[in-house]
Amino acid sequence: MESNIKKNIQITNQVRKLIQMHLNRAMSYQQAMSLTSNQEVKTLLEQGMQQSYYFVEHLQSAMAMQGLSLHAKPSLSGTLFRAWMTLSVHVSNRKSYRIVRCLLAAEKTLNLSYKLLCTNRYLQYAYPLLKSTFLKQYFSIKDYMGLLEQSLERLKDMADLRNLEKEHPIHRAPTLRDNPESPNNQDQDPSAFSLREKILQVMPETPTVTF
Repeated sequence: MESNIKKNIQITNQVRKLIQMHLNRAMSYQQAMSLTSNQEVKTLLEQGMQQSYYFVEHLQSAMAMQGLSLHAKPSLSGTLFRAWMTLSVHVSNRKSYRIVRCLLAAEKTLNLSYKLLCTNRYLQYAYPLLKSTFLKQYFSIKDYMGLLEQSLERLKDMADLRNLEKEHPIHRAPTLRDNPESPNNQDQDPSAFSLREKILQVMPETPTVTF
């Protein structure tokens, strides 16, 4: 009996952590949407945000139906992650690419949390509804990670194409952007690009915290 009580407490704590991660995830995706002008990426991020709010509601309902209750709210780790992500994006020349890369790194940790819960044998006979909820959400998260990876590849291909065009420029008629006196070019200090590259070199590719 005492062993089951400990297991129930452990399950409750794990689900609380999972809900915290989803709340942090939703807030991170909402913030990420404000950091990019790419409409395709915005749509994908909004999908992830809505997914997390939907999953939180279903996790809380499943817990209540199994006689377990909990209260969860966004954690400090989510605040730190959003700060890291925002800084990383601001110093990058490929903002949309950087956003998706940051979020994908955090998604992998979330995916691992689900995997640990899905392999918990105690849930199989004690809380089958919870086990079923975890499995459904795990595969949905896995599918969404696939969409992020596809988006990352498309953004990478676009960046590679732009770099190729710089290395082998196509002769074209000059535009306003080519004019050094243009207002769009006057504020572009070459040293600023160099500084951003130096910052990116010392920043970790993945954050020390996650959702």
